[in-house]
Amino acid sequence: MTTQDPGASADGGLVTLAQDLTLTVSEDGPNQPWTVTLANRGSAPLGFIADPGLLWFEVTVPGRPAQSCVLPEPLRPAAMQRKSVLILQPGQQYSRRLDPRFFCFAELGQVLLVPGAKVTPHFGWKPEVVAAPTPKKRAVARRAASMAASGPAQPPFVAWRLSATAASDAAPPGPPPDAEEAGAGEDPPARAWTPPREGLKSVQGASLELAPSYSAWAGTAPPPPDSEIELVMLAGADAEDERSATITFGVLNTSDRPQKVFVRRELLSYEVQGPDGFFECPGSDVGSPDFASFSTLPPHGAERAVVRLIEVCPRRSFARPGLYEVHARLNARWSGQELGMDAFVGRLEVSRPAFVRVRSGDRSSFARLVVPPVSGVAPGVVPPGQLDTTPAEPPAEAVPAPEEAPAEPEAPAGEMPAIPEPAPAVPPPVE
Repeated sequence: MTTQDPGASADGGLVTLAQDLTLTVSEDGPNQPWTVTLANRGSAPLGFIADPGLLWFEVTVPGRPAQSCVLPEPLRPAAMQRKSVLILQPGQQYSRRLDPRFFCFAELGQVLLVPGAKVTPHFGWKPEVVAAPTPKKRAVARRAASMAASGPAQPPFVAWRLSATAASDAAPPGPPPDAEEAGAGEDPPARAWTPPREGLKSVQGASLELAPSYSAWAGTAPPPPDSEIELVMLAGADAEDERSATITFGVLNTSDRPQKVFVRRELLSYEVQGPDGFFECPGSDVGSPDFASFSTLPPHGAERAVVRLIEVCPRRSFARPGLYEVHARLNARWSGQELGMDAFVGRLEVSRPAFVRVRSGDRSSFARLVVPPVSGVAPGVVPPGQLDTTPAEPPAEAVPAPEEAPAEPEAPAGEMPAIPEPAPAVPPPVE
């Protein structure tokens, strides 16, 4: 059972705890995951909630007010959970690697994580934003705030001080090494645990300023099309689960004359980068079209369609909560000449992807996974449920940048690969 140190004063103990527990977020550009590290730089052990779902960002883009990037339910915990408790001994640190675009979600391109943006990380429970109250409610709120200030803070806490006796006991187990096998979402059997009576509600880290290279995430305007017909992504989805994961595409006629084209949802193929790596969703053959199957696009007109990805991609491709980057390709190969028409023929690819965020699923959350860099697990990246026992370095050097390797090894099951450079598309043969 973990308990707080009764000998520590409430105010002094929390101030010291806030100084000892440091939060660091490091990044190596838009093609690598970010690394979040919590380190105990003090001389006494402490307990904390080792759940990356408690991470959130405050982002300020020049010329605009600050906005928050917070995970949606059910990925963000609502209360302290026994299965997430870990003990950090002096000098130990806890790290995870993740894609920040899952927190600052946008369907077609980033509007927050852009060059020049100032990103301030927080770990813990975000203060609730309340609408402007009436005068009577303000008076009630002032009395409640006065009473709260005179008493100790109430849980949930993200970190707390431990007594020497409690710290010498066996540390509570953290997240299981493989949440899918251990039963994600179920508390493992354990002896009784008493939540702390005082602690920190959140921890704030040093701010980052994003470099010009992050323009790759900004969703800038696509270049002029090479042909009179253009394939574009019109929308992604913030999906509850894989069943509601969709994208919306459009086929545009950029010319000043009508154009005929044969388009079906089944004809599109997709390349997807997700939490478990890259996979493809091939198109299917629908047979030779008849005259009525061709669409006539008016000058500068368009045809659009919504695609349910679970129907065209391999089974369980979107079963893990996470961010999915979706590229699309259309191979228009029916000219309709045998029917007396001249329809568009060619291969079309989207110039920018759509993004799908899956919030829940029957596979373990991204938050319980470690993302190895290209050359393997980097220093400071610790398997779930384990701690890095190496001494914590100063914040600027807490997580060295991963070394590059000639090739990326296949990620083991249950791990998230690093975000690779997008591979050049290889045009398929035109039948």
